Amino acid sequence: MWSTDVNQFVADEDDVTYSCRVSGALLLEEVATCCGEKGIDAIISAAGRRFSESQQEKAGGSVVWWRLREATLFALASLSEQLLEAEVSGLKKVSLGNLLEQVVTEDMGIGVHEYPFLYARMFISVAKFSSVISSGILEHFLHTAMKTIGMDVPPAVKVGACRALSQLLPEANKSTIQPQMMGLLSSLTDLLHQTSDETLHLVLETLQAAIKAGHESSASAEPIISPIILNMWVLHISDPFISIDAIEVLEAANLN
Repeated sequence: MWSTDVNQFVADEDDVTYSCRVSGALLLEEVATCCGEKGIDAIISAAGRRFSESQQEKAGGSVVWWRLREATLFALASLSEQLLEAEVSGLKKVSLGNLLEQVVTEDMGIGVHEYPFLYARMFISVAKFSSVISSGILEHFLHTAMKTIGMDVPPAVKVGACRALSQLLPEANKSTIQPQMMGLLSSLTDLLHQTSDETLHLVLETLQAAIKAGHESSASAEPIISPIILNMWVLHISDPFISIDAIEVLEAANLN
């Protein structure tokens, strides 16, 4: 269903109603809250075991080895605030960072078309745990996400790239991303024409982050961006959330 309808993928990612995944995340939150350091230690340890099991499945020729790995990353990302804010030793945060880096570095070279949901989850997870992941890996995923927006890849991967960019661009080294900014702004405005209600909010949010990070590039692109955003606003005038997003993008473009 997600493969044929990216809007449903976005909706389910943001859904807070009952589902198996939401229930599992709530259970893990309770474990972390009630058991404190021991609970967090157990969650990180369990995630490591699931990763090892996925490696065994992959080595054994399973075609669905990636599902266990994607679910593990989803579970950890669902607890990112608790895992990062918990009063645990620096050693445990290093352990969490090492585990995440091991997972994403092993899968950097996988086929984006063969495993789109795992690729999307890697983008999202790296952004969620940016404070415990090395700068080299962060920079790799940031630049990959910027390129991905303009590539012919499954829609779910672009969703993951947008989520990563909206979180990583505000903290990115401006000098290293400037060469790609015009291309990113162009790709995001093109993407606006391919979105529907569920994904439009995400793309506008990403465009706002890109404009703020772009500085000179954003200023030169403003005459192109503003008419497109105004047109989007007119087309979705009855949706107050899209209107707010559109205004924020226009403000960011004109401030730059």
